[in-house]
Amino acid sequence: GKGSAQIGINRRARKPDGTMTIGENPEGPIDPDVGIIRFDTPDGAPIAVVVNYACHPVILGPRSLAISADYPGKTRQIVEQVTGAKMLFVQGASGNINPLGGVRDSYDNVRWLGTMLAGEVIRVYEGLKTEPLRTVKTVSTSLSVPLEPLPKEMRPEAHGVDVKKLVNEHVPWPWAVDVREENGKLSTPVEMQALRLNDAALVGAAGEVFVEIGLEVKKKSPLPHTFFSVPALGAVNYIHVPEAYPEGGYEVQAAYIGYRLPAPVSPKTAGLIVDTALELIG
Repeated sequence: GKGSAQIGINRRARKPDGTMTIGENPEGPIDPDVGIIRFDTPDGAPIAVVVNYACHPVILGPRSLAISADYPGKTRQIVEQVTGAKMLFVQGASGNINPLGGVRDSYDNVRWLGTMLAGEVIRVYEGLKTEPLRTVKTVSTSLSVPLEPLPKEMRPEAHGVDVKKLVNEHVPWPWAVDVREENGKLSTPVEMQALRLNDAALVGAAGEVFVEIGLEVKKKSPLPHTFFSVPALGAVNYIHVPEAYPEGGYEVQAAYIGYRLPAPVSPKTAGLIVDTALELIG
């Protein structure tokens, strides 16, 4: 089933000087869908509920020292208490979506937004009629996603560059990254997977996928209930819509460094994600 809640807001906001920053953009796209998958025993006893919502769980940000499940934790606490079902949270396509009110150090916003989401989850959950689980299928694939050309400071003069060595020198973070080079062009693998349950599909991609991409997949899906999940099967990088590249901003110009990539993913990536998601669902 599906409900609706607006606890997230597009975070790509333009400053007076024209540069893009992380803030609040009420005019930007969001995905208000609250996706619900309910599981009962054959005699109707609650087992679990899967909740899919597109918003970064980052209310308690760097100024907070709490170890927290953020707003999904508050939602889960309420939903489990009311329904008796274990709740699992699946984050939707939210690469450019942050919680209303922004990143804070106070638990008040966690309580407020988590409770709002819980109310809608419970409303939809209680109205769902379950049916026997007839179809369970999974399919997965690995895409080769092109990267943008190397920035000037990492561009070698000679051919036959050791890309992994370059990345290790410039981005000494403690996790591995798979960057491939062929004929001078760089790429990285992105895992994708789809799970089918009767007339519902849950499809996931290994990246911080922008909300517009998830919305397009759900719009074009041949199934009546489609849920999008990120970052699933790992986290490669932010996967932007082509329009974001000339705008710049953190997701385009800086985030790839934290993911140990030598450059951002290509503007072609958004289309690859949509096409592959639809192929997997099909």
